[in-house]
Amino acid sequence: MLTAGLVVVLVGIGLATALASNALNPAPSAAHMRAPAPGSAVAQLSQAASASFGVFGQPPGGSEDVRLVREVVGGDKALALDPASVRLAQSSNSIEVFVAGDSKSVCVVGRIPGGAMDGGCGSEAAAANPATPGIGTMAYPPGAVSHPGGRLAVTALFPDGTTDVTVTSSSGDVEPVGIVNNTVAFIAGEASTLSWTGPEGHAYSSPLPH
Repeated sequence: MLTAGLVVVLVGIGLATALASNALNPAPSAAHMRAPAPGSAVAQLSQAASASFGVFGQPPGGSEDVRLVREVVGGDKALALDPASVRLAQSSNSIEVFVAGDSKSVCVVGRIPGGAMDGGCGSEAAAANPATPGIGTMAYPPGAVSHPGGRLAVTALFPDGTTDVTVTSSSGDVEPVGIVNNTVAFIAGEASTLSWTGPEGHAYSSPLPH
């Protein structure tokens, strides 16, 4: 469920072709990860999600964390949110990143304290695929209207073993982005490109969705 005025896109179409070389492989076009059909999930985080994302091994979030996540994704009728799955993965660059899930899905919620928050959910299989991580964006600063040349608050969830995350600006400047509990959070120009190396050693990139 996306809140009005904000844009979050979870990347999840197909599998990027794996090349034998280490050449950069473009990730699939940005789109919502396909959620399971309503009623098909139960409120328990899947073992597959726990195995793919070490963040779920961290202590669970508190009641306020659960409330915030429910506020953003609770309207998703395909989701049976497991309250015990909610984690505050990181708080950096003035952005908080929460993760959660159920027996079929994984959710990512970004929040700028005192400002905007948004997020979405998609299938565990798409989220764990190194070519199709969940990437979300919000216009930055909070309350700004997204426009060409504007800035975005970016969050993303990567499976265990992902390395070498960088963001490349429209002018070609490359900056490393630290992974904290499977997630990244940073501010970037709208025309920037996110790149990463999957746990299998292949390199991928994707323009920031907006």
